[in-house]
Amino acid sequence: MQSDDKNLDSYRKVSEHVDENERCFKCHDQAIDSLKQEVTDKKDTLNLEELQIITREEFYQSNHRSMACIGCHTNEDPESKDPASEPTAESRTCTDCHLHIKEHQLYQFAAIEEEYLQSIHHQRKTDEFNCWKCHNPHADRIHIRNAEKLPDAIAYDNSICLSCHKNANPFLAPEAMGTGETDTIHQWLPEKEKHMGNVRCIDCHTRENENILVAHLVLPKEKSVRKCSECHFSNSLLLTTLYKNRTIGSKSKNGLFNAMVIEDAYIIGGNRSEILNVISLVIFGLAFAGIILHITPRILKKRKP
Repeated sequence: MQSDDKNLDSYRKVSEHVDENERCFKCHDQAIDSLKQEVTDKKDTLNLEELQIITREEFYQSNHRSMACIGCHTNEDPESKDPASEPTAESRTCTDCHLHIKEHQLYQFAAIEEEYLQSIHHQRKTDEFNCWKCHNPHADRIHIRNAEKLPDAIAYDNSICLSCHKNANPFLAPEAMGTGETDTIHQWLPEKEKHMGNVRCIDCHTRENENILVAHLVLPKEKSVRKCSECHFSNSLLLTTLYKNRTIGSKSKNGLFNAMVIEDAYIIGGNRSEILNVISLVIFGLAFAGIILHITPRILKKRKP
């Protein structure tokens, strides 16, 4: 156990498997070969791939922070010589666990899996793509549902997409993209910087689904959202995607939303106030009544012989 780690006590507040997990972290956190260190008294870096280096800090802030490493990395084959098998863990999907957890039924993991199987990622990369390509099981965090600052959550979610689609980011320098040319993928989009900072990639590149919190049916680029009115309107699809978590419980009996719900975006008609609506109707009603009262005597007077 890494007894010199000052954060172990804080990690124990979120997980009861901290001491058990230390058997894994003693190598995977700092990539140190403990055996050679004991013999030579020198730190010798293991030949671990980047994806195998998992820090305690990342893990104990992740969605899976309360779990034991061996809970996933266990080979269930009794004849296996290696009980901790990474391929076994990689072969699992989110639904292997979440589909059977009662508390998680709200999140509709069965519907998410069905959407994913129809997505362009699965259709074109069936053997190469899985849940973990986007959701690092050791570091992935739920941002959009818990975020106090929406731009930070948007940046985090977009970074997942851009980790593969580097050339899709129109704000990277050409040399950073490795193409030597300016990216043209989003050149058609007005105010590109504002869109990238205030909208998630998936808000335009997935099919809207009101039954799940985050849509997973990623569409081909030619089917992505391109009409301004689909977002900048009172019935904006953003209210059922990006702002879904904020609008749950905020919808009034007349279907209107409080201005706070969409404070980060301009949506035509979305910031209406019921009180102002009533006041406006009263004013228009009084004005109309005044006009009637004003012209009625004149009309009656003209009709007299």
